[in-house]
Amino acid sequence: MKKFTIIFLTFTMVFVGFHCISLLIYITPTIETIGQGIALGILWAFILSLLGMTSILIIHLIKQTFKR
Repeated sequence: MKKFTIIFLTFTMVFVGFHCISLLIYITPTIETIGQGIALGILWAFILSLLGMTSILIIHLIKQTFKR
């Protein structure tokens, strides 16, 4: 069951992360005001930190699964 969870979480993280980053890359050139730039920077930071935290959790789950 844990191996399926690892595969599912990894696939979900890659799928969601790819689409979020590609959307942000698509939106970035349309910035017109400094407020939009700040909001987009905060969104970039949030998405990247969320992906980083999720990858750390998946690595921890993999270590626990194959430890036994």
